[in-house]
Amino acid sequence: MRIGFKNYFIAIWIISSVFFGMELVFGFSTSWMIKSMNFLYVISLIFLFVTSDLFSERSVVSEKIINIKGCDIWGLLLIIAGVTALLLLLGLKSSVILIMAIVLFAISVWIIIKYKKQITKPLIIKGLIIGALCGLAQYNYFLSFLFISILTPFFFVSASVLNNKFKFTEIQLNKESYTGVGKSFLIGCLFALPMALSNLSDVLATNPYTWINKFWQPILAFNYVLLEETFMRLFIMTFIYVLVSSKTDRKFIPVITAIFISSAIFGLTHYPHVDIINCVNITILYGIPLGVLFYKRDFETVVGYHFMINFISAISTYAMTN
Repeated sequence: MRIGFKNYFIAIWIISSVFFGMELVFGFSTSWMIKSMNFLYVISLIFLFVTSDLFSERSVVSEKIINIKGCDIWGLLLIIAGVTALLLLLGLKSSVILIMAIVLFAISVWIIIKYKKQITKPLIIKGLIIGALCGLAQYNYFLSFLFISILTPFFFVSASVLNNKFKFTEIQLNKESYTGVGKSFLIGCLFALPMALSNLSDVLATNPYTWINKFWQPILAFNYVLLEETFMRLFIMTFIYVLVSSKTDRKFIPVITAIFISSAIFGLTHYPHVDIINCVNITILYGIPLGVLFYKRDFETVVGYHFMINFISAISTYAMTN
């Protein structure tokens, strides 16, 4: 974190929160003003954490999960990302997510088998708890609940093992730091406040939460977020980082690759609910900051950040429509 920039960031955080709060109440600003404030805040958040030492840092683990000789890993990643983007743009989102889940599930099983000696009973229990919590996002669809509850523990356990070995990010839950879990979650919520207020304007206009008709349902935002962050950030980002690390010992290359690919997939999964321009905005304004926070802080921070954005939108939508 840039200590010297901290006071400036706090000022930008306050200004952004007040600006978006006033916009919600009075609706005084134009589209370009809102976009400018969004980008100002996000760029400030990224600048707060991305320091120059990232570009000189070297990987601390010499062992590579996969030693791909004679294979252009960049071309492979580009093809996979391109095909994924094309299928999402064609409106095959459910099929793409299902295929990705199955393929990555197979990879997670392989990782667990490869590093089985590092897997402990407490880690398995945590994975099962995470899986059950994620499954509750589909509490009224038994097959979806079962599917998510079974797959998610594999993603959590395998990503935890990779993080322990390759030192990509922190998972406070695995450090038995439950105070750290709560602290990081709340910090993530605080970081997200300006963007949550900004996002709320669009949500109230489009009302995507039509399924919320009971007072307790907004809390399901936590379950959806936990599922999405376990899959998108914790597993996919970590795996891409470890995979690309097999080709270079310069840490910033796999870090940036993991952030951008996961952010692009995250943005495109919102299509066709929003148009392609808004998918790009989601990638930049939400995906990239979440990726930076995941790498520079920890898993719990991105869960808190994402939860704050969704929860405020969900509870506000319920209050306006009931």
